[in-house]
Amino acid sequence: MKKIPSAAYLLTTASKEVKKQCVFCTEKHSRRDCFQAQKMNLAERHNILREKQCCFACLTPKHTARSCKTYLRCVICGKKHVPLMCESLKAKNQDSYRSENKGPKVEVNMANNTSSPRVFLQTLKLKMVCGNKEIPVRAILDSGSQKYYVLKSVAEKMGYIPLRKKILIHSLFGGIKSDKCEHTCYRIRLRNQDNSVTCNLEALDQTSICDNIASVTPGSLSLSLGFQNLMK
Repeated sequence: MKKIPSAAYLLTTASKEVKKQCVFCTEKHSRRDCFQAQKMNLAERHNILREKQCCFACLTPKHTARSCKTYLRCVICGKKHVPLMCESLKAKNQDSYRSENKGPKVEVNMANNTSSPRVFLQTLKLKMVCGNKEIPVRAILDSGSQKYYVLKSVAEKMGYIPLRKKILIHSLFGGIKSDKCEHTCYRIRLRNQDNSVTCNLEALDQTSICDNIASVTPGSLSLSLGFQNLMK
């Protein structure tokens, strides 16, 4: 039976991956996506793998890279190893978590406004984090989307490690289907404005996600949102 991507499928597949202890930080998550390992340089990763007798290519124990039978192809250089072990990657600085005592800056624009011909998209103000880098971003809440997407330029600017390539055909409004599109998959980290919640997720890169999003103009709607502390 063909598996259809959905929110439930993402949750079940993620729970299946979180079983074995990470070789780099001892937490229970995929060792290929370890943020602690991303902050190390390649020599430090090699030392840990050598000490724990793990493969330099697939990161699993009890065999060497030469005898590794796992099919691997790095999306960065094309060689046989996971992207985390690619020589092209630069060492990342130690993560600096800033605890700013700020109130939540959540902004939700409702799409059922009848006093204006424009439709306001539901968005959130978040922080995108990678190592010691942190930039403000705006997330669009699309309840009809079955996948997460991130701007290609932003993912490259943050220095996220490519996980793999995916070729997709997008089904659009009215039953129209796009040509085959190749996307790079990244594991990104998002944090809310007051640093109380952090989430990690896999997102596909996209050169353009939407056009410019118009701000809510002064009027009865913005006044109502202001009373509910939904606008700055």
